[in-house]
Amino acid sequence: MELVNVQRDVDPIWNCRPADVAGTGSGVEVRSDRSGGRYRIASSAIRQIEDLTSDGKARLTTWIIEQNRVDPTEAPLITTYVLEQVRDTRPLSTAERMDRLMLYLGRRGIRPGDPLPWLGPHIEKPPIVKAKQESLAWIEAHADRELTGLVALLEESGLLRRDGANIYTTAKGFERMEDLRRGAIASNQAFVAMWFGDEMSEVYEQAIEPAITEAGFRSMRIDRKEHVNKIDDEIIAEIKRSRFVVADFTCGIIQADGRKVSIPRGGVYYEAGFAQGMAIPVIWTVRNDQIAEVHFDIRQFNHIAWTDYEDLKRRLVNRIRALFADAS
Repeated sequence: MELVNVQRDVDPIWNCRPADVAGTGSGVEVRSDRSGGRYRIASSAIRQIEDLTSDGKARLTTWIIEQNRVDPTEAPLITTYVLEQVRDTRPLSTAERMDRLMLYLGRRGIRPGDPLPWLGPHIEKPPIVKAKQESLAWIEAHADRELTGLVALLEESGLLRRDGANIYTTAKGFERMEDLRRGAIASNQAFVAMWFGDEMSEVYEQAIEPAITEAGFRSMRIDRKEHVNKIDDEIIAEIKRSRFVVADFTCGIIQADGRKVSIPRGGVYYEAGFAQGMAIPVIWTVRNDQIAEVHFDIRQFNHIAWTDYEDLKRRLVNRIRALFADAS
């Protein structure tokens, strides 16, 4: 495929070198340290990449890193839908960016006594340049000076120390890397498990999605994601990528033998249970008139029993903020 508005050695997102860029049947595939590794761009999204602000590029880089962390076997695909979602994503806080730099150091296998030359004065050696570019990607940086600033903050926090021209990880820093390795770093995605019937479309669009956005996160509903993989695999992957899950147990009601019978959504139960097994927080919701229809095994959890869109939105925002007091 002929590359459109893309040079073969230039990263299309940050417009920098080096990068490996190749045409595919439906767009381009890129390998770039500055953008977080491998990724693909659909043909329909290439021109939109050019219009991204520095903030948009930084958030898209974080998205690429998170996708590659969950599934390193396949380059994530940037589509117009992904770009729309990334625009609504909140930027990482300074504390999150500090953690991400420590997590990156841990993933490099840093050992006691190893110097970290890419965090100090710039040296034009390929391995050092590569590590610096990767560090900039991991901290959602717009410019090089942000890496210098975060290193100073990590020194003040006792996680890094400077000895002459060299920078090293402290004992406290290694403890923090281990904590992050065990618990992973928080993403800003919220997975929504719910009945996809037409009756629930407005509930999602007027209450659930805007509540998640207002609380500072990005909503993911699997039926609105473009993919070519097995749906079950996509669901599991997206739950693993998520900071929390909103599970709404409102279901369809039919008439049978002269009485109303509910049709529980088995997928919602499965997705909520899988998230709990992964220690991912679940926020339980259900329309007020159906609280009695919720299976007794999960009725013990504190459900938001909502009455209308405004009620659900308001209470969901409050619940998310209570769960992550530092996210808003």
